[in-house]
Amino acid sequence: AWPKIERLLSEREASAISDYEEKAVRLPGSKDVREIAASAYHARVDSLFLPEDEEVWGVFDREKDEAKVSSGGSRTGSYDLLNFAAIYTLANGGTVIPLPRARVPGRAQAAALFRY
Repeated sequence: AWPKIERLLSEREASAISDYEEKAVRLPGSKDVREIAASAYHARVDSLFLPEDEEVWGVFDREKDEAKVSSGGSRTGSYDLLNFAAIYTLANGGTVIPLPRARVPGRAQAAALFRY
């Protein structure tokens, strides 16, 4: 059963990347974690491509409406902005696609297509 599951996951991954490449020509998007986090918070993210098993520490300041990346971990009050973006993307009806880092579009820390 596992080989079939791996093949299915690989096909879905390839389809998602192809879909990104097709839509990226006509839809706004970003590969900037700070912009992606803010856009996810405001329900603008349609599709979010994240590297598996990676974290980008920082905070989203709701008053200033901006995300800041930090080098500290949770002890500094920071949290994983990739997780933050994933939670808000899913909560607002978007799609989150976890990928090996080498398969994230542009090999970026994250990539997103926006609704508008």
